[in-house]
Amino acid sequence: MTWTDLSQTYRDALNAFNYADTDHIDDAIARLAAAEQELSAQLEGLRHEIILHTVPSHDWAAGE
Repeated sequence: MTWTDLSQTYRDALNAFNYADTDHIDDAIARLAAAEQELSAQLEGLRHEIILHTVPSHDWAAGE
């Protein structure tokens, strides 16, 4: 999933939540929670990639 797809999925879930009636609010909450979880996981992965590329590998090996 690209960042564009991910952000669109989140926006769609947020809109569904914002406009949900009482019969559909539970589904909208579940959809929004799933989108937030996926976004969070992707951002965490990106954070790890940034760390790996900005800290020299010898620093990791030395335990620094």
